[in-house]
Amino acid sequence: MTMKTINSYFSNLKSNKKKIDIYFLDEIMIYLERDDEEIISQGEEKIPEGIFNNGVIINEEEFIVFLKDVFKDTVIKKINLILYEKIVLYRVLKVAEDIKEKEMYQYLDTALNNKIILPFKDPILDCRLVERAGEKELLFFAVSEKIINGYIRCFKKIKMKIVETDIPFLIFNRKVQEERTDLRIEEDGKYIMLVAVYRKLLSLTVWDKDYPVLNITMILKYEDDQSFIQEIQDQIYGIKNYFIRNFSIENDKLDKLVILPVTFDNKLNIKIEKVLKEENMTDIANVIFLKLKTERKIDALKHFLKDSTEIR
Repeated sequence: MTMKTINSYFSNLKSNKKKIDIYFLDEIMIYLERDDEEIISQGEEKIPEGIFNNGVIINEEEFIVFLKDVFKDTVIKKINLILYEKIVLYRVLKVAEDIKEKEMYQYLDTALNNKIILPFKDPILDCRLVERAGEKELLFFAVSEKIINGYIRCFKKIKMKIVETDIPFLIFNRKVQEERTDLRIEEDGKYIMLVAVYRKLLSLTVWDKDYPVLNITMILKYEDDQSFIQEIQDQIYGIKNYFIRNFSIENDKLDKLVILPVTFDNKLNIKIEKVLKEENMTDIANVIFLKLKTERKIDALKHFLKDSTEIR
């Protein structure tokens, strides 16, 4: 197998200090405009039906039409692509204590050729070494090159480049760590579960500080708002108990739950928060909500309009 890494895949491209992160769900495109790590503005744009299926572009011609319309009044040339979580594979490998950083991709390449089976034959990879409970582990992320190339082709058609990629649950954790004080997250508990709630998707990650112990992404099935909220609680409860049985170390507790509603329905977000605070059935005592404030439509790109003097 020829090893392709995320870093090498985009190594010939350089991003400006000011960045636009773009995250495509099947029905919505989300913008995050950043200066370094500070979010300047946010927003969303509805995507027509039939362009995406679980993060995979299924109609490139229509997607290009959509992109041209969205970016026609901007001077943006480079973007960071936030990968849809269903297309990203995350795994943990136990490794020898004496393995070094420079050897980790060679080790991963050997493992992929011998004992790890991926659901696609053209992986682009990223990995890092961590120590946990006295053991060394290799965390790796993989995504299909064919899927990534679909995005690259479409943005190239409108003379734009993808310069970096990121993963939502990693961004979510960085945001939580930055706001630990404001969110009143104490240091006493070891584990935190972070849950991003989308309209059709639930992303659950259990963190041991900067270490993602467990990540599960699932499609939600429901009939109305009430069953939607109940499904969220049921899944959190189930994953919490699965984690305690299979991953928890000694007497460390999972007693903090941070929820990020990304439904783009303010009334529904308020209802989710109200129900989980008043009728908490997740079996996690401390529930915290992280707010995502968004602007409507192309307003999120106001700093990049063609009459702007900031970017030339």
